[in-house]
Amino acid sequence: MSMLSASAFFLNGCGNDESPSLLFKSSEGDVINLKGANLYLAGEGEYNGHIYREYFISDGELTDSGNGWDLDDYTGATYYLAVQLGVPIGDDYAAGDYPLSNWTTGDADANTGFIEMDIETEYYTSTYNNDPIHVSGGFDDGDKMTLKFNGELAYHYPVESGWEEKDVTGEFNYSGKVIDKRPL
Repeated sequence: MSMLSASAFFLNGCGNDESPSLLFKSSEGDVINLKGANLYLAGEGEYNGHIYREYFISDGELTDSGNGWDLDDYTGATYYLAVQLGVPIGDDYAAGDYPLSNWTTGDADANTGFIEMDIETEYYTSTYNNDPIHVSGGFDDGDKMTLKFNGELAYHYPVESGWEEKDVTGEFNYSGKVIDKRPL
């Protein structure tokens, strides 16, 4: 089977009612309108010297029983973009860079990030190459948060025998109000 041409995608715009337009584009032929997407804070926990928060951008409504990591966790969703941000235990979340890194073996004294984009039949994930997610604004319920990324991601796509993967360049720029859906 021949390899597909290199993929690139672009996410740009604002979430909630502030959005003039928000698109996902891929050289693989994906074009997804993300206008009106919500930004959910759905999880928080500690691991390997870090406190992690899990943010999800989606066109669907995150259900009360869902954790955000599966399309079935949403009502009416065709995609979700997960952005996991980690800070060393004892540090506060603050505007700045959160480099993509393997949170199981990464530097316990540095911020860390992870990205996953699931689009029904294909998905993108972090490649742990330290390209940063740049964060500005607030991190809590009702705060406006801006997330920007330009770097390498792994593109996973179905083939007859299962899944194949290749590295691609990805970029997104999203701004929206945080909706706290963490379990009580």
